[in-house]
Amino acid sequence: MSNLQFAELSVKRDSLTRNLPEANEELQWVSNTAILIYGEKDAVLVDTFITIEHNHKLLDWIKSINRNLKYIYITHGHGDHFFGIKQINIC
Repeated sequence: MSNLQFAELSVKRDSLTRNLPEANEELQWVSNTAILIYGEKDAVLVDTFITIEHNHKLLDWIKSINRNLKYIYITHGHGDHFFGIKQINIC
């Protein structure tokens, strides 16, 4: 029997959208989420982040869960889901 668990890490960053109308600038942000699915020894990461800073946070978070990262699954081809692959893959 498999005893899988999951954890999620969300980060908030400024939106990259340009030419937005003025007003409500405090609402111009984007949230990105990575999910770690893990068992007793191994883990699968679902998505990475877009910035070096956020991927450092993601690495520290993965290490804190103390599982062997076996795979990274990317949900789709937007950069904010896969730009961190190389950074995560070297750990």
